[in-house]
Amino acid sequence: MESHIKPIREIHPRVRQIEDVSATLFGESGYYGTSLRDIAERVGISKAGLLHYVTSKDNLLCMVLNDCYDQPTRVNMAVRELLQYDGPVPDDKRLHIPAYFRELATVNEQRPQLVRLFTTMNAEALNPDHPAYEYFRERDAALTEVAYADIWYAPDGVATPEVMMTAYRAMDGVQISWLRNPEHTLLERWDAVERSLFPASIWEGYM
Repeated sequence: MESHIKPIREIHPRVRQIEDVSATLFGESGYYGTSLRDIAERVGISKAGLLHYVTSKDNLLCMVLNDCYDQPTRVNMAVRELLQYDGPVPDDKRLHIPAYFRELATVNEQRPQLVRLFTTMNAEALNPDHPAYEYFRERDAALTEVAYADIWYAPDGVATPEVMMTAYRAMDGVQISWLRNPEHTLLERWDAVERSLFPASIWEGYM
């Protein structure tokens, strides 16, 4: 997870505009379906002017994923802090797994454009030649590391890593369903999954 929780950095307003436009277009049309000319026209600059800021299309996609999608959030910063904890993490500092995923759903509900970007790039990047292929490989490894980290507060006998990985995969599926049909909020959709993944008979007191 460490490599995908980026410190806040100062970004030039024009670069931020380019990244925001690119996130929308990459999410709507995919990486291969979006040209630098499309982005430049939407931003209102020439293609040469765009390349002055981003150097290449591949680099632009990396910028968008790192600066936009991986922006720090409260829940991710809490994970980072515990991963760096010196010694065993006390129970009162451990993170509650159901609350962690509810927070992820709450955050992503506020940024559908970026969730669409992530979902589209994740599917495209199954191809090893895709410029985001390594990003998603590293992200999967980082999430696995987080799932196995001894930072979670869970009932005795629960296989925490397996529960975490199942919940991550479920979240990806719920987000796709939400993007396709936003009639119900992401959090409403996640609530239904949460009841199955974390039944009250086992998880009471750990929610």
